[in-house]
Amino acid sequence: MKQDLLLLIEKIYAAGLDPTLWQDCIDGINGLLNGRVGFLYSFNVSTNETTDVFLSSDHDPVWLQKYLNHYVELNPYPKPIHELAPAGIPLFDEEILPRDVARETEYYKGWMKPQGLDVAQIGCKIVIDDHRFVALGTHIEPETLEDRAQDYHALLTILIPHITRAVKINQVIRTEELIQNNLHGIFDQLDLAILLLDQKHRVQSANELAQKLLADADVITIDPHGGVLIAAASTSQQQFSTALQNCTRKDADPIQQTLCLNSTIDGGRYVTWTQMASQTHLDQIEFDVASFNPIDDNPLIAVLISLPQSHKGPPLEIVQTILGVTTAEAKLAAALANGETLKSYAEQAQISHNTARGQLSSVFHKTGMSRQAELVAHIWRSYGALRLS
Repeated sequence: MKQDLLLLIEKIYAAGLDPTLWQDCIDGINGLLNGRVGFLYSFNVSTNETTDVFLSSDHDPVWLQKYLNHYVELNPYPKPIHELAPAGIPLFDEEILPRDVARETEYYKGWMKPQGLDVAQIGCKIVIDDHRFVALGTHIEPETLEDRAQDYHALLTILIPHITRAVKINQVIRTEELIQNNLHGIFDQLDLAILLLDQKHRVQSANELAQKLLADADVITIDPHGGVLIAAASTSQQQFSTALQNCTRKDADPIQQTLCLNSTIDGGRYVTWTQMASQTHLDQIEFDVASFNPIDDNPLIAVLISLPQSHKGPPLEIVQTILGVTTAEAKLAAALANGETLKSYAEQAQISHNTARGQLSSVFHKTGMSRQAELVAHIWRSYGALRLS
C-alpha cells in the first residue's frame, strides 16, 4: 500500500507538468480506493462551465460523451459542492446531498444507474481562484465505503496537498503558455522584424518584415563571404557584431542587448535587440518561412528590429506613465527608445549635454536602472504589453 501511494504521488506531480497524465492519476486514485469510476473535472462558478473532464480509463467513452452533452447540466453536485464543501478536505457524498435524494434525480436514473454506479462517493474540492475549482473523487460501492470510510478519508487526506500543488503547477504552466502564444501578437503590433541565428550568426529563420530588410540590404544583409548576418552600414557593423557575440558570453546581459542600426538609404536609425532564445521559447512565433529545427540543443540568437517607418514608438504620455518620471525626463527616455543618442537628443532639444545627462541620471534613480539599454528594453516591453491590453 505504501509503495502504491508513493508511486501515485509521483504520477500526480508528473500530471502537474503534463495535464494529459491526470488520466493515470485518476486510475491510481480509483484503484487505491477500490472505486468503480474515478473522476476529475474543473468547474467555473461564473459560467457554470465544466472542463478538463477525466474519468477512469476503463470507463466507456460513450457515457462520458453523454455526460458532456446532456447530464453535466443535470449533475446535482457541483453547485452544492461550491456552496458547502470546504476546500482541501475529504468529503463523503452524503455530507452534501443525501443518497435517497440523489437517487431520485434524472442524473442518477439516466446516467449513473445504467452504468451500474451508485451515488456513494468520496472526493474533495480544490480551489483555483475566486471563480474556479477542481473536483475529484471516486464512486464506490456503498457497503465498501461504509466499511472503509476512515481508511479512505486518511488516504485522500495524504493525497490532497500533492494534488493541490500539481493543479497549481498546471495553472502556472498554462499562464506561461498563454504568454508565449501571445508573443507573436506583440511582435506583429509593434511591427518587428524577427530573425533567428545560429551561434555562428547564420540566419536560420526570418519573418516577412525581416526578409524584406534582407532583400533591400538596407539595414541588415548577409556577408557574401562568410554567410553570416551583418549590418548593412559599415558604421553599425562593429557594434552589431559585438552585440551578437555578447549573446553567447556567460557574463552578458541575459535579457537583451539593445543598439541602433543605421539605414544605408536614408540614414534612419533602427532600434534593434539581440538576445539568446531557445527554440522552445520561439516556436510559438508565426514565421512566414519554415522554423529552424536545430540538430542539437544549442539555443538560438534572436534579432528583433523595430521599423521606424511603421510607427513612431511609445507616445510621450505612455513613457511617462511607464517610468513615473517628469515630462522632461519622459521626453529624453522616449527619444532614447526611438533610437536617439544622448548627444543628438540634447542638440534637438536645445539643451546642454550635461543637462541631458542629469535628466538621464534622474530617470535611472527613479526607475532603479543603470544602463540605457536596460531602460529602452523596459520601455518597449511595457509598451508592447499596454498595446495588447
